[in-house]
Amino acid sequence: MKTRWLVLSCVLVFVYTAITRAPLGVIYGYFKPASGAAFDLIGLEGNLQQGGAAGVIVGNQTALRDLRWTMLPLQLLIGRAAFDLSASGDGLLLAGRVAQSISGQTHIHDLTASGSIKPLLAAFKLFVPVDGTLSLDLQQMSLAQGLPTTAEGRVDLKGLQWKLARDPMPLGDFSAVVAPTDQALTATISADRGPLDASGDARLLPDRRYELHLQIKAKADAPPPLVNMLANLGAPDNQGYYHIRRSGQLAAPAAPAAAVTDGASP
Repeated sequence: MKTRWLVLSCVLVFVYTAITRAPLGVIYGYFKPASGAAFDLIGLEGNLQQGGAAGVIVGNQTALRDLRWTMLPLQLLIGRAAFDLSASGDGLLLAGRVAQSISGQTHIHDLTASGSIKPLLAAFKLFVPVDGTLSLDLQQMSLAQGLPTTAEGRVDLKGLQWKLARDPMPLGDFSAVVAPTDQALTATISADRGPLDASGDARLLPDRRYELHLQIKAKADAPPPLVNMLANLGAPDNQGYYHIRRSGQLAAPAAPAAAVTDGASP
């Protein structure tokens, strides 16, 4: 019995070493996403245990650069492949811990990001003429089939400016606090400083439905061009607030393609 466990331990150590120390390009070649996938890695170096990539491609654009990771081998004992990550992208700095469990769930811990919002907008193909800085502090998030099932954290957007005007027009500072509430994930949104009085929330439900309600109005000292922009949102309520409501359902992940086999039918 002892000999059997010794042999099994040696085999596991060999497999672990072979996989984690193998050249990353070889391993990624087997698992590389198909053409047209949501993301891709370029400029790989190192190995699975400690390595990096020159860039992360999202939507045919480089969303992040200089991605670096270090594997946490002890997490394998609880069925997770976990990595400490850091990356940058056009003024955006990111760091945190990401783990993938054998059940298929993705777990994110202590994720922080700071810098310009431009690379984030570009990654999600949000071509909005807005500039400013982002500060993200995500204590934890779990995802199943690409859908967040739980999350806690805070996002701050500071110094937002509308860039389409002749001179950049200040929009102010905003924050969103994310927490689970009533079988949903809720982001409570508020305007912390600036010419706008805004508040609201966004909810993500387990069936992939989402709901957004934001009420917004210009303060007394808001610049006239901003007041005119808000008028395009429709008629305000009796307190002067314009209401933005959106709802819908996120698309489910695409099912794996069926395998194609050759050969004649019997």
